[in-house]
Amino acid sequence: MIWTEFSTDHVLAPERYRYWDSIVSQALVPTTLVSEHLADFRASSEALDLDRSQIFAQSYPSLQAFRTPQLIRQGDPGVFQLWLTVSGKVEFRQADRHTVVGAGDFVLYDSSRPFHGRAAAVDGNAVSSLIMQFPRAALPLPSNLLDHLTARCISGQAGVGALFRRYLTDLMDHAPTYDVDDAPRLAKVTLDLCSAVLASAARTEAGLELESQQSILRARIKAFIQQHLADPGLTPASIAAAHHISSRQLHRIYRDEGRSVAESIRASRLEAIRRDLGDPRLRSQAIGLVAARWGMVDQSYFSRAFRVAYNITPRDYRHQILKRQT
Repeated sequence: MIWTEFSTDHVLAPERYRYWDSIVSQALVPTTLVSEHLADFRASSEALDLDRSQIFAQSYPSLQAFRTPQLIRQGDPGVFQLWLTVSGKVEFRQADRHTVVGAGDFVLYDSSRPFHGRAAAVDGNAVSSLIMQFPRAALPLPSNLLDHLTARCISGQAGVGALFRRYLTDLMDHAPTYDVDDAPRLAKVTLDLCSAVLASAARTEAGLELESQQSILRARIKAFIQQHLADPGLTPASIAAAHHISSRQLHRIYRDEGRSVAESIRASRLEAIRRDLGDPRLRSQAIGLVAARWGMVDQSYFSRAFRVAYNITPRDYRHQILKRQT
């Protein structure tokens, strides 16, 4: 199982905060929490483990979190966390920077440096967040770019930021349906999109070395593919034109990916279709309609490609996954 969840609701009120802190500190990084709600700390968390990255969907009352030099000396996993505020308001301080992040925007922070975060509920609602945790080496981006972005507001309102916000929300909405075999594919897409968001936010390509510029271009191309999967006209040629590069350069960028651009497009489309076929809310939609919505309008080609990829027909897969959920 790669998805887990827990809540403090089943714990006696005086023990709720301690229960929450013990689990979250192990899953994320140890911090010191301060809250007016410690006497009755009502909170919940879901976690999706994608091997090199983890995604957490959490809900909790207003609080402050401190990661002190002492806590870092006691143990540091060397990870970054990209925090998406779903509801509430978050203030964050790290590396002599201070930012305020509202609903729909991201902030990046580093477990290896002290930080202070303040999460405040708005209009009486609980604070809600999605947090992606990953090691520094998991992204094909230079360390100085990641350091440059810590404790800065990263927009999730438009462009690739909005794409990633919707992707993370949808990912956690479907988290209970995933199994161990899904983790590698989901991890790759998630890290690719995260790289694209951070590369886009940096806006410093002119000052980066050539290798770093290539990494950023690769990340943006992968995000572009995810953003345009529904377009049947998405091809290597259209991707190259959109990024003002030649088709030869595009294929050269993908040379180390282990599959061609066209294969990457097909795999991403099949993964999106497979996810929708396992969604009980879409059970009444025809399989052909689901496939066409993700750019695969040739039903015979889609059925063959799906069976080759997953060793099962689309119809049998939908029946199997929906039966498991009942």
